[in-house]
Amino acid sequence: MRPMLVMLTSILFSTTVIAGNSQIEKTQVVGFFQHLLEKFNNENVVEYEKLFLVPHARHLSDKVSLVTDESVPLVDFTKLKDAGWDQSVMRSVDLLFSSSSKAFVNVHWTRLNAKKEVVQNFTAFYTLVKIQEKLRIAYIAATSTPLSIGVKENQREH
Repeated sequence: MRPMLVMLTSILFSTTVIAGNSQIEKTQVVGFFQHLLEKFNNENVVEYEKLFLVPHARHLSDKVSLVTDESVPLVDFTKLKDAGWDQSVMRSVDLLFSSSSKAFVNVHWTRLNAKKEVVQNFTAFYTLVKIQEKLRIAYIAATSTPLSIGVKENQREH
């Protein structure tokens, strides 16, 4: 656990030197999550996974996991569909704090089935970092755990 915290701390604080001087604005954050939602709903795994830093931390089950391997899948749409998912909707975005290199964000999501009925409502907390003028997810935690994205989180637990 300690090596994971040291690694995350170094990622989060080292990005200050890399990022530009302008503060991350809410419009950038909303645009980032709209882009993420488009990739997710279109089941574009390759482009969706590019929105995450490697390594990044996830707290979607009862334990925090650290993703350090780019070849580890971050989502399994077949399993999500088996659970009734057809698409996701972003209900709202709350920018809690931002600087020139980091943003702390709550996003309220809804998962819908093919009949547009609610399968699940949940909130996720994200730490975004800005590297070379692009936002990436460094940390994600769901308030409603376990939150399934079709892959087993315990395969990556540390």
